[in-house]
Amino acid sequence: MFAISLSGKLRKYKVFKLNIETTTIIMRALGLVFSARAHGNCYYCIKYCLDLLEKQGFKVQLVNAYDYEIKPCSHCSYECFSKDIRGIEERCPVNGDAPRIYAQMSDADILISGIPCYRGHTSNLYRAFIERTQSLSWEEPEKMFMKN
Repeated sequence: MFAISLSGKLRKYKVFKLNIETTTIIMRALGLVFSARAHGNCYYCIKYCLDLLEKQGFKVQLVNAYDYEIKPCSHCSYECFSKDIRGIEERCPVNGDAPRIYAQMSDADILISGIPCYRGHTSNLYRAFIERTQSLSWEEPEKMFMKN
């Protein structure tokens, strides 16, 4: 390749082609909707946000709590804390889909929540879900939500 320098002389330059391999990292965004309505305002708000993120290259997923069975804590002896309290690991007696949502949360890089306000309070779905997450805060947060 030739170029003209500032002095007007023609100089010869070597051109090196750099072969740099780029790595694309796709971030995952999870939208959580805790409305008592299948497709209420929170659903459309979160869907709108996820659509914008998807246009920016994010991998998106929407979890509508309306479609899951989320039961509040009930009739337990703190099995979620049993390892620290009694020295043995016990299983939570409340069955439901909350652990499935925790797994989706742990795979996400970004969490966006849509939580409606009914008469100054959050929805029962959200309260039940948050109540069930108390066992997660007892553990080391890195185990549940941090990537290696």
